[in-house]
Amino acid sequence: MLYLWSVIIAGAISGFIYVTIIYLISYWLPTLIKIFIMLGLVLLYAFHEFKLIKLPIIQRHWQIPSSWVKHPYWSMLVWGGILGPGIFTYIPHSTFYFLYLYIGFFKTPEYGVVFGAVYGISRVVPSVIFSIYRSLFNKNLSIELNNMLTIKKINHYINGTVLIFLAIFLIHLLNTLN
Repeated sequence: MLYLWSVIIAGAISGFIYVTIIYLISYWLPTLIKIFIMLGLVLLYAFHEFKLIKLPIIQRHWQIPSSWVKHPYWSMLVWGGILGPGIFTYIPHSTFYFLYLYIGFFKTPEYGVVFGAVYGISRVVPSVIFSIYRSLFNKNLSIELNNMLTIKKINHYINGTVLIFLAIFLIHLLNTLN
């Protein structure tokens, strides 16, 4: 439970910070310009997710070491505090950044708190699923390398599809301005 709360709080705080920065930088830009900037980036990164072009994604290629989970309380706080913000560990998909960019462009910073907390919860879900599986079936969960590569490919296609839907939504938003 401590892990869950630390991830949610860290996600909420960092979501607020990310959105506030984007909001303040883009506040004076007209909505039309924001839509065109975001639409262009979304389409480019959708092509990236479908492996049609290669673009950089700002991220750290760092995983939290399992050795950090030695002390049941302190480790969970630290682990949650690092996973919740999202930028300190490996995030291979661009949808993470577009979530905050969209909120910063078209909403206000308090929305960053909510979506940051939701993102934090999304980081907890795999751990919960793995522990339930392990406790129900009394097995260690090990995923073969081939399965991991397949999962990674599927995740990229899912993110690309989400970006296409976001592009459609932005085009619709563009049409409502006219």
